[in-house]
Amino acid sequence: MTYRTHILGGVAIGALVTTAAGQGYFGLLPLSTPAIFGTFISAMVGSVFPDIDQPKSKIGQQIPLLSRLMRGTFGHRGFCHSILFLLTLHFLVAQFLPSMTFYSVVFCLGAVTHLFFDMFNSPGVPLFWPVKIRVRIAKIRTESQFNSKAANLPEKIFRGVIYTLDVLLAVNMVVVLNGGLPAV
Repeated sequence: MTYRTHILGGVAIGALVTTAAGQGYFGLLPLSTPAIFGTFISAMVGSVFPDIDQPKSKIGQQIPLLSRLMRGTFGHRGFCHSILFLLTLHFLVAQFLPSMTFYSVVFCLGAVTHLFFDMFNSPGVPLFWPVKIRVRIAKIRTESQFNSKAANLPEKIFRGVIYTLDVLLAVNMVVVLNGGLPAV
């Protein structure tokens, strides 16, 4: 999938976590405005971060040295597209930056959307890396694979569905944060 599609997955996670906090789910307290901003940023960056192993990706272009290192060590859609990668990232943050653990969880949830969306592409993802089995749900062709906007129609439809979901989640989030719907 392209970064545009992945970002929408991060937006969905940001809205879901903010709504869950607004309703007190999972023991979360309602988030302040800066915390909501941090939640959305963490989820959106997390949603593109597994492509750090691809130097031509948007995130790879922002951190080229790390991207080339990850690509050279693991290849694209290797370790960085696995559960082990996400657990390792979260463990490192929890150990060295314990005050950022909440945002680490949100970041990893954003990355989970990346892995899930990539399961809709032909190559699938090595979810259980180093086990070489790849998990695939469908074979949606993407612009990033074929460099053709015409070939990208299935992803555009997929992205449209995710965008619609994001709008619904955002409306629900606003309603929850404002204490419900006003009486008519």
